Amino acid sequence: MVYAGAGREVRGVRHYYADRTKPSEYLYVLYSSRMKQSVGKNDRKNLTFLVINDEGENEEAPEGWSGIYITEKYDHGYVADMVYEIFDSIKELDRTMHTIMLTGGSLQDMVTAAEPWFQYPFILFDTGFNVLAYTKNIPCNYSEYQETIKNGYSHHVILEKAKKLHIFQKVRYMDKPVLEKAMKGEERWNLYFKLYDEHNAYAHAAVFLEQSELEDGYYGILQLIADNLMLYFQSMKTEYKYGNYAYESLLLHLLRTPQPSQEQLEDQLAFVQDLSLQGIYYLAVIEVGEKETAPYKLIMRECVSLLSQTKTIIYENRILLLRRREKDSPLQRFWDPEERKLFERVMECYDYRMGISRQFSDIRKIVYSYMQGCAALEVDQQVGKKQRICNYEDYYIRHMLLKQNETLPIETMQAEIYLALKDYDRRKNTNYREIIVAYVKNNCNATEISQAMYIHRNTVIYAVKKMEEYLQVDFRDSSVQRDLIVSDEIEQLLESCE
Repeated sequence: MVYAGAGREVRGVRHYYADRTKPSEYLYVLYSSRMKQSVGKNDRKNLTFLVINDEGENEEAPEGWSGIYITEKYDHGYVADMVYEIFDSIKELDRTMHTIMLTGGSLQDMVTAAEPWFQYPFILFDTGFNVLAYTKNIPCNYSEYQETIKNGYSHHVILEKAKKLHIFQKVRYMDKPVLEKAMKGEERWNLYFKLYDEHNAYAHAAVFLEQSELEDGYYGILQLIADNLMLYFQSMKTEYKYGNYAYESLLLHLLRTPQPSQEQLEDQLAFVQDLSLQGIYYLAVIEVGEKETAPYKLIMRECVSLLSQTKTIIYENRILLLRRREKDSPLQRFWDPEERKLFERVMECYDYRMGISRQFSDIRKIVYSYMQGCAALEVDQQVGKKQRICNYEDYYIRHMLLKQNETLPIETMQAEIYLALKDYDRRKNTNYREIIVAYVKNNCNATEISQAMYIHRNTVIYAVKKMEEYLQVDFRDSSVQRDLIVSDEIEQLLESCE
């Protein structure tokens, strides 16, 4: 078999008839003798042919055309039937993979459907090199393959070797898959390719081979499979469209699978800069208004430039900012005042809201911090504050109370001493409840309260002593303080709901 001229894509097979219209996207089957006699210069230039030798064993292929020349003698009908069958099989593969994608099937379903065409073991990875799918029914005794499937991810030692060999720089989306010797030095070869478009990387893939050469037709089949896998990624939700770095896939994996093994996580973190299993972390959740066509990537870049040691990802159509802090300080929570001012200036042209989690120390808890950020925004909306930036630290009691209210009316949870203060104010027309709550919330510091409320310090001291005597309690008692603070949160929540 001989290949002639430049390769062209074709989408079907037809017999060649000189007197009929001949679209260029088909492969035309004919004998070599007829090729020489009937095919003009224009057709030779514009069409792709499958030419069958019918003139003798030593006959050379015709010149000036593109396609395939079969040197052995075969019946024209037999060859045409075989080619039709191959094309039908390829069309069926394309249709099957496309149908799986459109009907909500998984990547694993698509790879399983393509197994007869892979012929060799295959693994599809996300950009963090977690295994997304693989050829389950093709046996492989290759140690690297078996280890990767068993772990569910590619070991960071292998990734470091690949990095040193510049494999990731060589790989482009099916320009030509990169054929390299196996990482572990066994007498095997791996074929690498990458699924990405102009803006985003979606996945890496590897075919585990036993030889260093493949027929050109294999690359064509691989292209068709890759195109269908690309359609899957591009049809998925927003969060799949922004992955480009290993940390993004790692964080998305943690958000979807909150309990990975510590061994797996530590191994993957070894390949990611500025992240570790333990640290001082905060997570901010940014929602952009539904009417806003926000440039997510621009916002993410701006945030990274403003906030050091910050990783950004998209999840459930929200921008997430994971920030690592070097030390725990009351003055250095998610950000300092100057950073917040700069952020608000950058974001002033957008309709946005931000919820910030409490501090967490184990990166595996990112999913719960995400819930906190979302809850801060939800509670703020429910109580009608409508703040742009909401710290869960300021909302967590109200969040718990709102959840509790679903099973037990929260007004029944207010402490009797709080209700007694409220009743006293109503009967005597005083504001002792406000003074006492502020007093216990501020570590019983009368001076700070007097300054904050613009009243004399002696007024605070008088109110405290009078109500301690009236209620027969000590406001320095931690259980009393807890009852008053929680009861006041309930009161504010009831007032805002009204």
